[in-house]
Amino acid sequence: MLTGKEDGGEQILASIERATGSRPIGCPWRAFEDPFVAEVLKAYRWFKANQLSVVWPNPPAALIRGLEVYDAAVNAVQATDIRDERERREKERREQKLNARVADKRGRR
Repeated sequence: MLTGKEDGGEQILASIERATGSRPIGCPWRAFEDPFVAEVLKAYRWFKANQLSVVWPNPPAALIRGLEVYDAAVNAVQATDIRDERERREKERREQKLNARVADKRGRR
């Protein structure tokens, strides 16, 4: 039996939960089959460009709410990615400093 660290699906669910604050029930990709989700995804690029009214002059409130939820999730994932990248670079810098100190001390002997 696979543990959480070995199970790729579990890792993905945990990553989604860490980034968005909620854990999907079941397969997160299955949601793409839902017609409402498909409509939100189709409308998203217009929403981001503040051009939604070009495609939907009077969009339903449910679509607006779906776009807001999706946008918040996208932003949370992007913020998590940025934070993780910053932490990775910081760790690399610390390791480089430590390696430089060790090499310097070895050179003094």
